[in-house]
Amino acid sequence: MIEAKFNHLAWDEVPVTVYDDGHTLKQAEVRYRYTGALEGESTLRYQCLYTPEGAVPFVGVERFVGRLNGREGSIFWLNNGAWRDGAAIGGGEILSATGQLAGLRGTVRFHAVHQPENTLFLDVTFPDEPPAE
Repeated sequence: MIEAKFNHLAWDEVPVTVYDDGHTLKQAEVRYRYTGALEGESTLRYQCLYTPEGAVPFVGVERFVGRLNGREGSIFWLNNGAWRDGAAIGGGEILSATGQLAGLRGTVRFHAVHQPENTLFLDVTFPDEPPAE
């Protein structure tokens, strides 16, 4: 398991549809900076459903550009989950990678709260490594 820290650089959110039953669909573009085993920045595009109950499920794709364990390239991963009770919990599968990270496979997960820095966990296999047993 690989661990990296991240912080928000920007969050731009706009309503897409406001429903008469109390739900609001919003689109967000978010930028993060990563440090630790993952060094670089990412852009994430979310669809967020604000519910009358207060939960906010979200689906998105994140594109990271930088280095993972010293290997340079980009990584695209699913970023799905929900905001509940003061925390965003989610993650997803790695979809694609480029450069020295081409062929990277695995998943990411996170538990984020309103603080300057949060943690992302990556469970990955590099293309030149055998899968973990």
